[in-house]
Amino acid sequence: TDSMYDLSNTFKVLVIDKPLIGRFKPLSAAVPEPGSPGNLDDLLLHSPSIQGEFFDEIDRFRKTFVQVPGCENRTAERIREIVTEAVDKLSRQHKVTSASQVAQLEFKVSRQAYTALYSFIFPHLQSL
Repeated sequence: TDSMYDLSNTFKVLVIDKPLIGRFKPLSAAVPEPGSPGNLDDLLLHSPSIQGEFFDEIDRFRKTFVQVPGCENRTAERIREIVTEAVDKLSRQHKVTSASQVAQLEFKVSRQAYTALYSFIFPHLQSL
């Protein structure tokens, strides 16, 4: 077999999600239904009105916010306000109450915001 290294002490790792021998019972809780509070990836997608408001606010921010060198903290604070507002609405609509799930939801919505704003924020940061 091929090896990534020329050393004689290499090994390959095979990752599988089913046992090689014996019976197994899939855990139904491990794969939550799309749109359920357990599947936080899709909550924004399954809430079209909140998603629309969120991206409208992101677009408004991009078009109206003036980035001033030395005030990058204020830029991050405003993005955090937009994210927090969307997370609060999503949490209420989908009844997400667990602190860890709210934190995960906040992370995922924050990533959506920064992805949408990448071309707006990054050139400013590079010019510093």
